[in-house]
Amino acid sequence: MKLYQTLPVLCLVAAVARGSLCPEYCDCYPGENNTSTIVTCRGGNITRVPTDFPANTTYLDIEFTNITKLQEGDFRRLPVLTSLRIFWNVQLTKLDVETFSVVPTLTDLSISNCSFSKFPSGMLKGLEHLQTFDGGHNLLEMVRSGLFSHHPTLEMINIWQNNISHLEPGAFAGMPRLKSILLMNNMLTSVSETAFSGSPNIQSLTFSFNTISRIDKDAFVGLNRLQSVDLQQNMLTNIDGVFGELPDLKALTLTNNVNLLDSIHNATFGSLPSLANLFLDKNKISVVEKGVLSHLKSLQQLNLGYNEIVDISLTGLTSLTELYVQDNRLSSFPSNMADAAQLQVLELENNPVEEPLHAGQFSDLTRLRRLTLDNVTSLQSAGTLDPRAFCGLDHLYLLSLRYNQLVSLSPDTFTCVPQLTHLYLDHNNITELKLGTFKALTKLTDLYLSYNQLSRISPGTFDGLVKLFFLALGGNNFTNILHVAPALAGLPCLDIPALDDNALVYVGPNSFPDNMAIDLLNLSGNKIRIIEEGAFTARAFPNMTRVWLDEGNPLHFLPEKIVDGLPKFLTLTVGDDPFNCDCQLKGFATWLRNQVNPPNAYLVCSSPAHLKGKYLKDVALEDMTCNCDHEEAPSIDTSGSDNYTDEGQAAILNCNISGCPEAEFFWTTPTGAMLAVGSGFPRLEVQANGSLVLDDARPEDTGAYSCTAVNYRGKDSKEVFLRVGGG
Repeated sequence: MKLYQTLPVLCLVAAVARGSLCPEYCDCYPGENNTSTIVTCRGGNITRVPTDFPANTTYLDIEFTNITKLQEGDFRRLPVLTSLRIFWNVQLTKLDVETFSVVPTLTDLSISNCSFSKFPSGMLKGLEHLQTFDGGHNLLEMVRSGLFSHHPTLEMINIWQNNISHLEPGAFAGMPRLKSILLMNNMLTSVSETAFSGSPNIQSLTFSFNTISRIDKDAFVGLNRLQSVDLQQNMLTNIDGVFGELPDLKALTLTNNVNLLDSIHNATFGSLPSLANLFLDKNKISVVEKGVLSHLKSLQQLNLGYNEIVDISLTGLTSLTELYVQDNRLSSFPSNMADAAQLQVLELENNPVEEPLHAGQFSDLTRLRRLTLDNVTSLQSAGTLDPRAFCGLDHLYLLSLRYNQLVSLSPDTFTCVPQLTHLYLDHNNITELKLGTFKALTKLTDLYLSYNQLSRISPGTFDGLVKLFFLALGGNNFTNILHVAPALAGLPCLDIPALDDNALVYVGPNSFPDNMAIDLLNLSGNKIRIIEEGAFTARAFPNMTRVWLDEGNPLHFLPEKIVDGLPKFLTLTVGDDPFNCDCQLKGFATWLRNQVNPPNAYLVCSSPAHLKGKYLKDVALEDMTCNCDHEEAPSIDTSGSDNYTDEGQAAILNCNISGCPEAEFFWTTPTGAMLAVGSGFPRLEVQANGSLVLDDARPEDTGAYSCTAVNYRGKDSKEVFLRVGGG
């Protein structure tokens, strides 16, 4: 049968389902194989449970109504109902104990996001097939014995996000099939020894985000199949003896207990032969006794981060694969590393380690794949790295060395770790990258060098990084694009070079090497005042789709064809840049309107006053004018500039600019640094009148200084030579 022949049949089925067989304010849909019905009743017009449901209803959802009470008979004549969901009925506060007795076929019952302060004991009686119960997000204050206890088929109970402060003795007792209880986000203060008695098959207990300060030592006795206990964010002070004989326990979470024990000793954990994951982070632990965890032969992941631990030994941790000891008070690196030869992840950041990082420091950890050493005291003191420090780590793929005040790196620093794919060197004080520093890292995909003191990177610095995808160079001291862009040549996979938050002032023609793979060029947050025609060409950027120029670049105009000819270009992000919607921007506006598929360029006018706040696309071209009697390219006059000054004295170099419309300008120093108004360069200040003021002159300041001015009609550049005497 063809599709057009089946459509009337399907429409007829839907019409019947939604018609006379479906209650008002409800939707009825065919279930699996069209042999059952799914019903959803919704809306404030419903004030009591509807009647006359299809007899073959298997799933019923009642939500967002004004029902206040559920009572016996509400769900009568639903002989095959298996799932009942009563959701987000905030007026609903009461139910009769016999409400659900008429639907013994239920396997899943949810009464969540309502306003019940209690459920009557016995309300689940007779539901001999019930497997899951969800009473989450109500106002329950306690769990009474008899509500769940001794239920023969329940497997999962979810009563999270209530106000439960008390579990009556035996609250979850006598439930042979119960596997999971979720009690997080309540107000529990204790767990008694009888809470789970007679429910031997419980596998998962979640108590996170309560205020539990005490757990009876026998609370978990007999739960031989318990696999996971989550006690995150409670107020435990002592857990000695609580976790004794639990042969199947695999995961124990004790994260962020406000007043937890201050040490881990022999009595802390008993026989836990299956424990694989132990989370003790964000507590106040200061002492971990040597070998205290060595009996946990299955332990693979140990998180001790954010404590006050002074030293740690890896004695006996033969199965450990992940160790997190970040944000502690370690004075030395972990000892007895040879015992943890299986370790793959080691996080040690933010520790006052005074032990020097010596050659082969981690060589016993031959399987190590991730190592973080951010903000480590001994590295900060050294200012550099032993070039053999990481030897022996043949499988290391991630190395983080952030916030270490590193000033320099030997070209051999990473020779021993050729498998690296991610290298984090950001937030240091690196001033120079020597050629060959990264030559061994042919598998590197992500390199973070942001927030250092780099002002120049030599071409060839990144040679051989054939897989490099992301390169972070933001927050450095680049002022001249030609001091960094040539180094990006020959990187066939480089997709995103981040040059944001530097001090670039000018992007001129042919600034970038040919045939780059770049998709996104991030120049946000610089001090760019001028971008010339030819800065972004198809020859350099055949694959580029996006350029970011927002977040503070003081651009007032753009060249007419700034992205013309880029075959894949989609978006020019200019955000809050202070554009003048005048004659200098008219060419770009015209170009945009002439494109069949123009790129996204949501440019907002900052001036003139009558256009402020308007999108460029909404400005009439005839309104984009300049107040010029005669438009002309800028012309520069440097007369009156100082040509000589003594060491320690000041010098003023003039740059008087004529021409209309008003030009943007910048200075270039003898070292190639480019400066504009607000550049914030040491001892050099560009003033609004065009002058460059040099303070505390030094002999190395001798040389040619060039002033360049650009408007949309053209540009001019003049040099001034300054000599600084020896004093």
